[in-house]
Amino acid sequence: MKSLIFGALGQDGMFLSEELLLKGDDVYGFVRNGSETQTPNGINGVTYISGDLLDRDLIEHTIDKYDPDFIYNLASFSSVKSSFDFPDLSEQINYRFVEIVLQILRERQDKNKRPIKFFQASSSEMFGPNPQGPLHENSEFNPQSPYALHKYQAHKSAIRFREEYEIPVYTAILFNHESHRRKPTFASRKITLGAFEIASGKRDYLSLGNIDSLRDWGYAGDYVKAMLMIMKNGIPDDFVVATGELHSLREICQIAFTMVGLGNYQPFITIDQDLIRKNDTIGLVGNTNKINNLIGWKPITSFTEMIAIMIKHEGVHRKY
Repeated sequence: MKSLIFGALGQDGMFLSEELLLKGDDVYGFVRNGSETQTPNGINGVTYISGDLLDRDLIEHTIDKYDPDFIYNLASFSSVKSSFDFPDLSEQINYRFVEIVLQILRERQDKNKRPIKFFQASSSEMFGPNPQGPLHENSEFNPQSPYALHKYQAHKSAIRFREEYEIPVYTAILFNHESHRRKPTFASRKITLGAFEIASGKRDYLSLGNIDSLRDWGYAGDYVKAMLMIMKNGIPDDFVVATGELHSLREICQIAFTMVGLGNYQPFITIDQDLIRKNDTIGLVGNTNKINNLIGWKPITSFTEMIAIMIKHEGVHRKY
């Protein structure tokens, strides 16, 4: 089988590449111009293509040349905060690019070419502040940032192309999922890296925003396995991927600083008001009944195990 991954050098793209290679698939990774495609930044065995995500001719040429069985769209301008500063870039990557790919797949279908299964990675940020309790596939969306709005537009567009043109489109509404492959701009990775650097004498303290912010956090490796299971489903559909548990950044701090041997995190943390996000969608928790019952997926890595994996890859090897 052949798979084409957009966003192949992101956290999820790298995990997915490894999983597909283990299955014996041919893997093609489309990355934006200027991205490094050699290990350790890339994955050995992946054929990388570099280009502009808005270059329709190049996207169409790439799809025709490699003729994949599956396309995974994991490309994203994923910073909620930065999307307020660069809304046009967020719209281009998170929405307009998805429209380009879907239009190409529709035109292929009109030419009676074999269908390609398409996976769209959607975001729990689309729900916005939502008091409805555990959120499922049909919960109301209320996007509160440019990022969330553009992910919502792409999500609805993907569903529309599936319903109106019978394109095999699968979507996953992904709640927060972390790993050592996250950029340090993400709070969870910022904490594990900061704890390691403080323990190593490389820095004295760590600045954070609202450490009481609650999230439904899972391990990225588990979520990528969910993607693969979703794409095996015979009927294209939408699925929430989450743990169903809420944890705070404060908990990550306590666990991470304990794991590196520092114990209490409080002497090493300062709160920076500038780092507290406005319109923060805190306290969102996912309802995974559908993916549990129809696909048989459940997360296998606990919250503490996830942090331990991240700490291990920062260079600290301790039992917990």
